[in-house]
Amino acid sequence: MKTIPALTASLLCGVLSLSAAAQGSFCGELTNAYGPFDYRVEKDQKLAIVESRHFTTEVERLIAGHAGYLGGDIDYTLRASPNHHRALMSLANWGVKLKGAQPPNMNYTVDCYFDRAFRFRPDDRIPQLIYIDYLNRLGRKDKALQMAEPLLRVPELDPPTRNNLGMLMFDLGNYDEALKQCHLSIADGWPRTDLQNRLKAIGRWQEPQPLPAPPDAASAPASAPSAP
Repeated sequence: MKTIPALTASLLCGVLSLSAAAQGSFCGELTNAYGPFDYRVEKDQKLAIVESRHFTTEVERLIAGHAGYLGGDIDYTLRASPNHHRALMSLANWGVKLKGAQPPNMNYTVDCYFDRAFRFRPDDRIPQLIYIDYLNRLGRKDKALQMAEPLLRVPELDPPTRNNLGMLMFDLGNYDEALKQCHLSIADGWPRTDLQNRLKAIGRWQEPQPLPAPPDAASAPASAPSAP
């Protein structure tokens, strides 16, 4: 990838994950001998052991395996932490190189590893963004837009997620939605102008509408005098 209030479980399972049959069969259960651990809170603790043995720099860059086969090391990492952001990014890059084929020496398809991430931590937006980008890079634009739809309906996202979602909408050609997400991220204090500049470059930028002014204090009714 170039670089929420939470959704309901039914919405996320229905849109962001694979079918229930897939979850119960070839995508596997989430139980694991070590973990599974949430990447967001364990990446510098329990997952440091996993990364030192299985997710080294060479593995992350798809150069070579460390403990064994490259696919085996990434698979081990994603079983110990299904939402491991960096491992999912490496897997997505590998999947694009393989044109969507299942990477060798891995237990599941690329889509399944993302399904496992969504089931493990539905409130983690990073795997969702990585997957949308992955689908777009594979040329599966309609599927990418379908996967993005739940995030676009979330009323509250942090500014970096808003900006990244807007960038993905730009890449997918949905410039109106890219502009909307850009305006929302600016309103939330996002300082970077990369998405704004991209919209300006193709003539699709519009300044945000000013917020309604508060009532004039002079015209507001006077408060009742306090009792003596």
